[in-house]
Amino acid sequence: SGGPAIDVCDFPFAGRLEGASWAEDGTIVFARRGLWTVAASGGKAEKLLEDPDGTNFYSPQILPDGHTVMFTEVGPTKWEEAHVDAIDVKTKQRKMLLSNAADARYSATGHVVFMRDTSLLGVAFDAAKVEVAGATVPLLAGVMQSMNAPNSNEETGMGQYGLSASGTLVYVSGGRYPSHQDALVRVDQKGTETKIAETKGSPVGNRVSPDGTRVVAEVTGDGSRASDLWIYELPGGSASRLTSTGTANWPVYAADGKSVFLDDRGSKPGVYSLALNGSGAAQRVIESKDESWLVADISVDGKWATYLHSVGNVDQIFVGAVESGKLDVAQARAFAPSTFSQRGPRIS
Repeated sequence: SGGPAIDVCDFPFAGRLEGASWAEDGTIVFARRGLWTVAASGGKAEKLLEDPDGTNFYSPQILPDGHTVMFTEVGPTKWEEAHVDAIDVKTKQRKMLLSNAADARYSATGHVVFMRDTSLLGVAFDAAKVEVAGATVPLLAGVMQSMNAPNSNEETGMGQYGLSASGTLVYVSGGRYPSHQDALVRVDQKGTETKIAETKGSPVGNRVSPDGTRVVAEVTGDGSRASDLWIYELPGGSASRLTSTGTANWPVYAADGKSVFLDDRGSKPGVYSLALNGSGAAQRVIESKDESWLVADISVDGKWATYLHSVGNVDQIFVGAVESGKLDVAQARAFAPSTFSQRGPRIS
């Protein structure tokens, strides 16, 4: 009917919403670091469901009863492990509806349609009992789906389709993002480019070892949501996998080149030190449940470290001394504070 837009609620987490649904009674359910409810007329958002570490919720939809929410849950690495659950807003009772499924939506015909690896499927559904009532039937292949993005943090598993109350389906074809086939190269001071290695996926955050004989890189976008570290020998480019957790990133060589610091967002988030001689498992050196500390660089003499640390949702550079190879963020100090996010600090 026109008029100005209104603010529905304040919200502490920056970034996009990951799905929302508007019920007939004026309640909005939305996903962003959990599931939340808020009155469409405006008010305070109330948390409906807390997402555990390493787990995300997407695509909530309020079912016809007005108090049951259907949504997708997925862990940090594999969309084939995603599942569609339902939760009662009143009782908080929850149950699984579909496995290996994402972005499910209820149809007034008495069915649920959902995505599974870029295919759209349907299944009979009893809305009164909130349960699947038949066998799954394939509907369409090659529907565009938000999977295998260059940055896995931008994946939602959502299919690009819409289903109207009258039974009309619209969709965009295309499947998932194509797997990346990139190359790691080096460029001399004259601009001559030499290929070191071809990679399935994108090597990012590349760091040359202190002695110049190896490169460590985070490889992502290889057809999954996983990110792991790889070592490339110079100049030949022979490659070896360094981690297999699917949640490792931000590699930085220690000053002696015998280990790397890395960030891991798995079951125990934090910064880890990993020896390169295969002598043991990675050791957590900074606990970071709030994803707020990252090692950005180590000085050539090994005496200083730069960090990125989130202050009020804005990344800032911190500098701290390194004592006997040990990191201690408790004594790190802010360096050139700014109201803008800072990135990629390097020590000369």
